Amino acid sequence: MDQIRLLCLFSIFYVASVVVGIGYANGADDGKFRMSYWNTAFPKSPLPSKAVQQLLNLAGETSNTGFGKQALNLAPEIPINSYGSSKEETPAEPDLTTFFQGQDLQQKGKTVTLRLLKPTSNKATLLSRQVAKSIPFSSSKLPEILTYFGVKPNSLAAGLMKQTIEECEAPAIKREGKYCLTSLESLIDFTVSNLGKDVGVYTTEAETDKKQEYSIETTGVQSIGDKIIVCHKENYVYGVFYCHIFYDRTTKAYMVPLVSADGATKAKAVAVCHMDTASWNPKNVAFRVLNKKPGNTVHVCHFLGTTSLLWVPM
Repeated sequence: MDQIRLLCLFSIFYVASVVVGIGYANGADDGKFRMSYWNTAFPKSPLPSKAVQQLLNLAGETSNTGFGKQALNLAPEIPINSYGSSKEETPAEPDLTTFFQGQDLQQKGKTVTLRLLKPTSNKATLLSRQVAKSIPFSSSKLPEILTYFGVKPNSLAAGLMKQTIEECEAPAIKREGKYCLTSLESLIDFTVSNLGKDVGVYTTEAETDKKQEYSIETTGVQSIGDKIIVCHKENYVYGVFYCHIFYDRTTKAYMVPLVSADGATKAKAVAVCHMDTASWNPKNVAFRVLNKKPGNTVHVCHFLGTTSLLWVPM
């Protein structure tokens, strides 16, 4: 019985692989579909920046690295999306500015140290809805998933995949809705259902991926809004966006201009500030970094990475 079940599973995966292969072989047609779906969903919204288009692969560019274990980034960015997590995660590079407080955005001369990776650091491509639905995505199916993608159970890659699925399955914290979306259509539909058809979408953009000290240009800090959806691109064998929406509007977003000490390097970073952290797990790494405890007046801010998106109604 187990052999029959496994054979059926592999049959599904084979069909999915064929469909994905057709999509890659006809990148132009895939691009037309993606652009058409975007324009239909957001008829009042201009096309997003080139960085966002690249992240969503709106052009449908042919890729050999966006699907399968070769799409995994074995040195992922620091996970900052699990606000209710009980894990006390340790930043990979302790001298980076992982968290800060809201008043820092208005403090003249405030400096931050960031490593803003290239968007291509996460090569995983969003699948079509039809293909994404045909592939299991759950902890209970992890052994079969690893077998199909040729990932050894005790490897680093398997651990990253397991972590992504577990984060997606974890319950949302109070006043938050969270969803993991695995196709361009589902990502767009989720945004439309929550924000409408007139939206703006932002991501952090940088000129270099080297660790850099930046000064915040406080006079240029721009408030984006407090009705937002934040989507983090997860580390997985195909495109997965962990999206959450904050229903009480106590989370505010800003576009922050940054400039290096010598003025030679600039960046535009999306900052998200959580104005009420009372429902967060006390063991969250943010409180250790800031030497604070959860509270409705304790603000925790962080910059979004270059593989995250922020959506707001226009």
